[in-house]
Amino acid sequence: MNTLIIYVSDIHFTGRKPENEGVVLNAFLKDVKRQLDEIPHKDTFIFIGGDLVQMADDKGTYDLFWNDLIVPLLDFGIPKEHIICVPGNHDIQRTKIEEKKFLYTAFLNRKITEGDFNDFIENQDNKTLLVNKFENFEYFITQKMECANYNSIGFNIELNDEWSVYCINSSLTSFAGIDDPQYPTLKDDKGHLNIATRALYDWVKINSKKKILILHHPFEFLTEWSSSELKKIVKLHFDLVLTGHTHEQNILCNNNNIDSFIWCMAPQLYTDKTDKLGYCFIELKEKFVDKITYREWFSSRNSFRKGIDFTEDEDGVIKFDSSKPFITDPITIKMEERFRDTMNVYGDQPLIWIDRFFSNQRFDHSYRLKKDCLLDEATIMSNNQNIKIITPAQYGLSSFAWHFILKLWKERKEFCVYIDGGLIKKAAVTKNINSQLSVFNVKQEDVKRIIIDNWTLSNKDSKQILATITQDYPQIPILILCPMLEKTLLETENMTTSEFNFSILYMAPLQTCQIRSIVEIYNRHKYIGQNDIVLKRLDADIQNFNMHRTPLNCITLLEVFSNSFDENPVNRTAVIEKVLRIIFDNADVPSYRSLPDVKDCEFALGYYCEHMIRKEDFYFTEKHFCETLYKFCDQQKLTIEVSYLFELLQKNHIICQYEPKLYGFRFAFWVYYFAAMRMSKSPEFSKFILDKENYAHYPEVLEFYTGSDRARNDAADIVTEDIMRISKIVHEKVGIPEGINPFSKLRLETTDEQVTKAIQQLESNLQKTKLPNEIKDAIVDQNYIPSAPFNQSVYKVFENYSVNYLQEMIGVASKALRNSDYIEPEKKIKLFTAITNAWYDTIRVIYLMAPALAHDGFAKYDGFSLVLTDGFDEHRNNPNRLLIAVISAMPYNLVRWYKDNFYSSKLSQLIFDQIKLETNSVIKHLLICIVIHEQPDGWDKVVRNYLSDLDKHSFYYGDSLDTLKSMYSNGNMSDANIQRTKSLILLCYTKLVSNDDKMHPGEIKHINKKVLPSREQTGKCEDSIGQE
Repeated sequence: MNTLIIYVSDIHFTGRKPENEGVVLNAFLKDVKRQLDEIPHKDTFIFIGGDLVQMADDKGTYDLFWNDLIVPLLDFGIPKEHIICVPGNHDIQRTKIEEKKFLYTAFLNRKITEGDFNDFIENQDNKTLLVNKFENFEYFITQKMECANYNSIGFNIELNDEWSVYCINSSLTSFAGIDDPQYPTLKDDKGHLNIATRALYDWVKINSKKKILILHHPFEFLTEWSSSELKKIVKLHFDLVLTGHTHEQNILCNNNNIDSFIWCMAPQLYTDKTDKLGYCFIELKEKFVDKITYREWFSSRNSFRKGIDFTEDEDGVIKFDSSKPFITDPITIKMEERFRDTMNVYGDQPLIWIDRFFSNQRFDHSYRLKKDCLLDEATIMSNNQNIKIITPAQYGLSSFAWHFILKLWKERKEFCVYIDGGLIKKAAVTKNINSQLSVFNVKQEDVKRIIIDNWTLSNKDSKQILATITQDYPQIPILILCPMLEKTLLETENMTTSEFNFSILYMAPLQTCQIRSIVEIYNRHKYIGQNDIVLKRLDADIQNFNMHRTPLNCITLLEVFSNSFDENPVNRTAVIEKVLRIIFDNADVPSYRSLPDVKDCEFALGYYCEHMIRKEDFYFTEKHFCETLYKFCDQQKLTIEVSYLFELLQKNHIICQYEPKLYGFRFAFWVYYFAAMRMSKSPEFSKFILDKENYAHYPEVLEFYTGSDRARNDAADIVTEDIMRISKIVHEKVGIPEGINPFSKLRLETTDEQVTKAIQQLESNLQKTKLPNEIKDAIVDQNYIPSAPFNQSVYKVFENYSVNYLQEMIGVASKALRNSDYIEPEKKIKLFTAITNAWYDTIRVIYLMAPALAHDGFAKYDGFSLVLTDGFDEHRNNPNRLLIAVISAMPYNLVRWYKDNFYSSKLSQLIFDQIKLETNSVIKHLLICIVIHEQPDGWDKVVRNYLSDLDKHSFYYGDSLDTLKSMYSNGNMSDANIQRTKSLILLCYTKLVSNDDKMHPGEIKHINKKVLPSREQTGKCEDSIGQE
């Protein structure tokens, strides 16, 4: 039978919260007893990975810990000597730190090498300085647990004949997060923790058993030398590593012929009963780790259950196949190392591979992603033709290359040569290939395919490189990977190859299901929030920033979310700040250079972006960039190595090269962000942007500006006045009749007679407008098929109107409102009202465009383009019904267009207040639809009150019910909101079947539950009108 280890960490015991802590720990004890009864085993050990208590200053807390937790475990028959503990940062007595803050700060400010620290800790006085803060923990271990072998630096325990354990104190140079402005270095442990390696090296030399290492902190919290040395020791000597501290579960397996170990990071056992809590059972089978079984806290039942959120297995089990031999193939090992290197962007991020797909259709010309036309990696592998794959830069081509090479070798034992086309010179091609063959120990005749990465025709050697390869390997298929900047892609209308008989493929952006996989894997490594909620936010930010759907962009944003997460994209300024900090923090800085300060760089780049915006010239030479900023820094008395800043920005693709000597910011949001930061520092530039609607040409600048301090009353005033003025222009120029209500003739179940009346109303309203005759006649001339000249004519007429500009202003104003938390209340209400009135003007214009849209499937208005999607297909053969369907779909589509820019949970109370006050039924309904979609706290009460006051036969009642059903079917909601949505749907039906036009909660039980749609994982095809 197996040896069983119960691994728990981060208990944070206080003994003072029976209603919270007590509930979790009592459930934990019951679950341990139940699992011990069910899991066959011969010996049981308990490993506690630190943070036994929340506050270590009171020795009595450890006594309570003994009574409440250890004694019950002893009663289960677990021997005292089988309970093994290491200290964590919460096991440090803060009062001890307070007494010697000056000494500890002086210690941290010293540059200490491995030898220095080992010498320091061997001196008894020095050792006392670092370990006396664990006095109460040591009392618990030596007096209560009676651990005779305990050493505050590190100690070992022999488990049995096969296994031994080393417990290392990773908190020696932790100072419990003391927050004192005079001693700031004491607050943050990350990168500051030292370990005593001398004693550890001495132990592993004499111990021949299988080994387990326990420490509280993951390696990234250690100093650079400590982390580096410990990794070497682990790879060479240990089989299982157990850590805690981060409150994030993960299993990492390193498995090759040189080093093979499992690293298990534990979730916290307790922080709060509403948190994600857990622990695990580790089963050792002779000299192997057999399996790890996770248990997770189930708050709604106050009990522990199978750890399904911690593993991919529905039983919460990770099984290790000890019968499968370790990989010994040196080619596979080297390929896997290269593959991992391309995947590792940020130091502690999980390595996530997502299969990529391809198409022979260009994605820069596509309106939609046609999944049925995509090709997979295996298809390319089976194709023995020359292929060129084109993507935007940073799309994941290098990672794909090494995944392809690895897969080709593992599945077919076909060797593929990798060439970096951006680095190699024509004279060195043969030498480079031969060197690679030597490294992998293969012969030239073993080469079955060649990949050339980072291919560009701007490289003057490119044709000669390809000629050399085809001469040396004439029958070998070549795969060229060609990253291109977006500007180049868009300006290249016909993509052709000047290479030798290559077909072209384009790598597809990630599909939503693939992004979901990234979220799920990342969440297991660093828990951010509920998968569906994180996915929704991630997709919204990618679209808002106009970024590509790539693994890199997804992981970068997830890194931002992992530090602070709000499910609504409230303030994109804060997101950009964090992305910038991540880039700088992960920069690989040469030893002879220092990393520039982020805020200093932001200030200087803001000045440069102001210069570009004023001149409306967004491309520059490296010389101009450096000379301009060196001069500016000299004037501002700033010390920035501008040439290195330029190099850093280019390396991280913030700046890209477009022509031999011409550069530009790759994504426009960088220009907007830096310019916005400049506005906050330069009143003159701020006035330039805000005056004469200049901000409307650069709307993101205003968004980032208002997000920088959220109290920009000046911006709120200007935007409010401008959107009101533009709404008025649209209203007057289009000639919208007063009092148009597109939905007044529509009912919940619209009869043919009501359809006729609704169309007559539309026809009457159209004739009163100033719109061109082409649009007015569309309702009559249903059978007319438009030609290209007609479409161009309509477009030219519509260019005279300002609807598209109004849409831009709605977006600008919505983001400004969302970011303006601290402006004066009356200004906030005035801006809110101006935005919702602009919605109303838009919906009336679309109402007047509906005949052309229904007739042609598309309509264009002042650059404001609309197209019907497949959801309207069922009405195609009935023109009148199709027209009504288009009108009925307008609220859904406006909410879909506007809600992400407009909504923030911080605005929910203002939205609720305005719903109460709003007299315009169309605007009130749009606000209710947003509330149903976003579901802020208290939303169900607001929606219920609204529905109670409506005529049950009205369009608004039916559309609200449809919106609730749509959300219930495929919305991302919490369990509580699923129940609230379900209750509201059933409540609506009680009103529909009643005789008095009232809701009857008591009748819900009589409503057939079949009226509820089924909950779906993917969205259905909606009646959506797309904006192009």
